[in-house]
Amino acid sequence: MADLRGTKAMCQEGGCGACVVSVKAPSQPSNELKTFSLNSVDEVYASFVTADVNPGSVIKEFEASEAFIEGAFIMGLGYWTSEKIIYDPKDGKILTDRTWNYKPPGLKDIPADFRIYFRRNSKNDVGVLQSKATGEPALCLASVVTHALREAIRAARLDAGYDDQWIELVYGFPRLRKVLQSGPSNLAAVSIYGHVSPYTYSVSRLNMQLPKHMKIAAGSAGAAIFGLLFGWVIFPAILKRQLRKEMALSPKTDVRKMWQKIPFPLDFKIYLFNYTNAEEVQKGGIPIVKEVGPYYFEEWKEKVEMEDHDDTDTITYKRMDKFYFKKELSGSGLTGEETIVMPDPFIMSMINVVYRDKPAMLNMMGKAFNGIFDNPKDIFIRTKAMDLMFRGVVINCARTEFAPKAVCTALKKEAANSLIFLPNNQYLFSLFALRNGTVDRHTVTVMRGMTNVMDVGRVIEVDGLPKMDKFRDTCNEYEGTDGTVFPPFLTKNDRLMSYSIDLCRSFKPRYQKPTSYSGIKTNRYVANIGDYANDPELQCFCDTPDTCPPRGLMDLMKCVGAPMYVSLPHFLDCDPKLLDGVRGLNPDVNEHEIQIDFEPITGTPLVARQRVQFNIKLIKTEKLELCKDLPDTIAPLFWLEEGLALNKTFVNMLKHQLFIPKRVVSVLRWLLLSFGSLSAMCCVIFHFKEKIMRFAVSSDTPSAKVKPVEIEQKDVSVIGQAQEPAKVEM
Repeated sequence: MADLRGTKAMCQEGGCGACVVSVKAPSQPSNELKTFSLNSVDEVYASFVTADVNPGSVIKEFEASEAFIEGAFIMGLGYWTSEKIIYDPKDGKILTDRTWNYKPPGLKDIPADFRIYFRRNSKNDVGVLQSKATGEPALCLASVVTHALREAIRAARLDAGYDDQWIELVYGFPRLRKVLQSGPSNLAAVSIYGHVSPYTYSVSRLNMQLPKHMKIAAGSAGAAIFGLLFGWVIFPAILKRQLRKEMALSPKTDVRKMWQKIPFPLDFKIYLFNYTNAEEVQKGGIPIVKEVGPYYFEEWKEKVEMEDHDDTDTITYKRMDKFYFKKELSGSGLTGEETIVMPDPFIMSMINVVYRDKPAMLNMMGKAFNGIFDNPKDIFIRTKAMDLMFRGVVINCARTEFAPKAVCTALKKEAANSLIFLPNNQYLFSLFALRNGTVDRHTVTVMRGMTNVMDVGRVIEVDGLPKMDKFRDTCNEYEGTDGTVFPPFLTKNDRLMSYSIDLCRSFKPRYQKPTSYSGIKTNRYVANIGDYANDPELQCFCDTPDTCPPRGLMDLMKCVGAPMYVSLPHFLDCDPKLLDGVRGLNPDVNEHEIQIDFEPITGTPLVARQRVQFNIKLIKTEKLELCKDLPDTIAPLFWLEEGLALNKTFVNMLKHQLFIPKRVVSVLRWLLLSFGSLSAMCCVIFHFKEKIMRFAVSSDTPSAKVKPVEIEQKDVSVIGQAQEPAKVEM
């Protein structure tokens, strides 16, 4: 201290530092690290002449001085080992402006064995209150690490058989990279040892940035993580959120517009059964039928008189359907002018109603039929197909006799919703005329699904009533949607439910198998009428289980007031006795089953085939001349197929708005995940390839000494033999 000169002499600054480094060969066991660790700062000893500490001074002053010295030394350590400022050669902008590429030392970079000593009983007579400075010496003494590293590398090269040569360390470690790359292959990476955990400085770390392959590894890992998060978490969440918004029956959504008025026609096909042995059936013979059809109609569906109820998130409406005959799409040669022979639906319905409710009046019914229908010889109607379906068959009620007049008066009162009344007491009866272009009398209330999209389209009221009063128990409840819209996010385990207003019951199609339509994956659901007598869920439709119809039949008397029975076409999935009572029927699952192909994400039916057959019972009774010899069997009259197949316009719209983006994301997520993970793995393996190879081949094989390669040396200073760093005496 007496030899200090210049301004530092006034501050009484000075100090000395020591750094101990040892090296280790790659094949050496790790437990010998302290003896042969490569380029590791095992211990850092620093002795500084600093402030005089009086015996009576508080301990905090001493700790503060230590902290100043420690902080300054670590700043210098970072300056010589990890920090480097890089400028853009074009505009001079600093490129190392963040911790990704500029690495100042942190808390864990402080050596675990860091000893600081103060000169005792030292005073600064010229300083203010005898004060001393502690910053500059410690900062400057950090350069000791470069000498220790140089000596460690030199010793390792000598141990490996290389010639002794000067190792130039310019600006800390950057030049060290070249030395290591040109050095023996059995030298490990430079590391500073002695922290809480070993802090490894790879070759690229010494150059202030990650190596290229590690940058690729980081980017690839980021891509894999992004693909995982976006493909399986973020995108599905966004998709569900958007679908919940779009699938609700909000006035602003496209789904609402399509639900209100379907912008394309549905297929409506009618198949009539022509009886080829009417005379034999009238005498008790087994009916023989021949299917005539299809008569193809375009069906346009629209909902009218709509009213939104924001407070309950519901909407009320009435239905209106329009039918247009398409001869070119009908069966071969069918024009609608063909003569059809079948049991008269009007006559047989009246007979069945009176037989059930007032059998004593059957004699009067016979007299009424003679007057209205001019003494019919049998219960069959012979009329043109189009008259039966839409144009109407004339019922002459311009009679003055008591029986015909009484029956016609009762018809006008009780069957007002089934007949068209013309002047001069002429009535028209047809199967579908009253549905064509007229507003349905029922008012339906459904949920809009704006609050909960899973409730979209669910029927909650019909004609203002929350349930029916036609059946028993749960069979009076409205379950499911109105059949024109379904909730999204359907799975094969979900059982669909839709309520049919025309049939007064809910249907619960069951999942059958996966299908596809125009490249879109769908789930097929099928339904049937069921077995009322043996199914506990359906028994409430009957007064008692004993009064239930045979399997596959549904009685419409309580629903529409007509004694008709509904089944699947050709008595598919019905009691075999029904098929035995009629000849000419050929049930086929593919042609006669109720099938619906749903797109599960949006809940959109892409293909639907709703098929039902209407039948009537040929009652045998002695109280009516027309019925005394009938076979007393269930006779088929006609069956319908209401079909939907989404056209190309809407299929393409669905693809472009949903499935193409979904498919692109699905492909990208797997590409990002697979290639990102693979690339990252390959880069990491490449980074540690030498260690992996050494681990693979060196476990049982003695280490061979590497023969040094002659390296041309130019202007290299040779230093003497390795020496132990001198310890500083305190």
